[in-house]
Amino acid sequence: MKISKWEIAADSLATRAVYEKIESGTGCDCDHCKNFEKLGADVFPPEMHEIFRLLGIDFAKPVEVFRYCRLDSGLHSYGGWYHFIGSIVDGADCVQNCSVELERISDKASFGFSRQASLVHDSFPDHPVIQLDIDIEIPWVLNETEPD
Repeated sequence: MKISKWEIAADSLATRAVYEKIESGTGCDCDHCKNFEKLGADVFPPEMHEIFRLLGIDFAKPVEVFRYCRLDSGLHSYGGWYHFIGSIVDGADCVQNCSVELERISDKASFGFSRQASLVHDSFPDHPVIQLDIDIEIPWVLNETEPD
């Protein structure tokens, strides 16, 4: 399948089966992760939900989520990643020379694909795993004090 500037081979059925075995995403209980989780489906624009659907990824179960900072807009810059079973058929790895080059999908979200998968969950079988890196700008929705 063609997703932006990448051609991706994905086994979405096998990926969905893996995500069904995973009980939760990062399992982290910090305020930054709880803020991300509380937004639920509203975290991502429809274009990202379509990518998740095509690849078989459960958007509610990220491997890793982290907050960079609060932006001048008042939104918070987050990053993270997900995994899926497949390969990059064509297109450059988004991780190059210790930097990440992501493709903008909306005014508040970017993504990219990498063969350099980190923190792969034990539930993934012995198949090639690709990492979907994301950057997203989201509001602070927790009652806890909003960080700077």
